[in-house]
Amino acid sequence: MSMPTSGPAHLLESFVADGTVPGGVIAHGHDPEPHAAGTMSIGGSPMPADAIFRIQSMTKLITTVAALRLVEQGELALDSPVATWLPELAEPVVLSRPDEELTDTVPAERPITLRHLLTNTSGYGMILDGSPLQRAMADSATEAGPLPPALGADDWLAALASLPLVGQ
Repeated sequence: MSMPTSGPAHLLESFVADGTVPGGVIAHGHDPEPHAAGTMSIGGSPMPADAIFRIQSMTKLITTVAALRLVEQGELALDSPVATWLPELAEPVVLSRPDEELTDTVPAERPITLRHLLTNTSGYGMILDGSPLQRAMADSATEAGPLPPALGADDWLAALASLPLVGQ
């Protein structure tokens, strides 16, 4: 294990030292060298820099980093409408109230942008109560849950886009 050379590497070392995590790998910046610290498990073998990790609930973070790298390269713009790439989202409608029937909608005040998707402010969301939208999301297999969606990506997006947004 090499000595940390950056703030994030030092942070990882401190988490290992105080017992927050047994070990980890961090890479920070452009073309970073990975830094490993600690062990694979409590009392286990040393953490290699090329360790393979099981990740869950990380797709949003990984997708966000990829999208922001494209923004940085000038390939995408944060405030561009996403309908350019996702035409299903071109004309969203919004429920007049979150608990209203699905037919009581108004046009969205603005297009959904990359910034909206990355900051979870697009109007889509988890509906936890027994509202008409929650039931429709469950019926269309677009409701968030513990298992991956059964629909393919195109079918899932089409089903989600057919539903109104819960907010502007």
